Amino acid sequence: MDNEKNLKDEFKKADIESINLWHHREIRTATINDLEAVAAVEAECFPAAEAATKEEFAERIKFYGDHFWLMFDADKLIAFVDGFVTDHPDLTDEMYENASMHNEKGAWQMIFGVNTIPSYRQ
Repeated sequence: MDNEKNLKDEFKKADIESINLWHHREIRTATINDLEAVAAVEAECFPAAEAATKEEFAERIKFYGDHFWLMFDADKLIAFVDGFVTDHPDLTDEMYENASMHNEKGAWQMIFGVNTIPSYRQ
């Protein structure tokens, strides 16, 4: 939470709410209001058997929404990176399944996914 507060304080000092790139691209962290868009991008990036479910993303956003980085082209979500923080140095299957394992003060930032919709890949 301290990092979140510090980041938000820095944004306020700079008089911005998010990072703007390439005129109409924006990067920001996730809220539960982004759930539908995140699930849609995941579904475009992975076969149904491998994709995280909307319910799993709801839990992830609840526990570590500030560790989702969303990229928009205008109002359209085109990519995201997500993962939680932990003191465990190795990524395990349990981490994908149990969002409550997130430890905001952990030493390691895990990356669970780097998703970009196909039409924006280069």
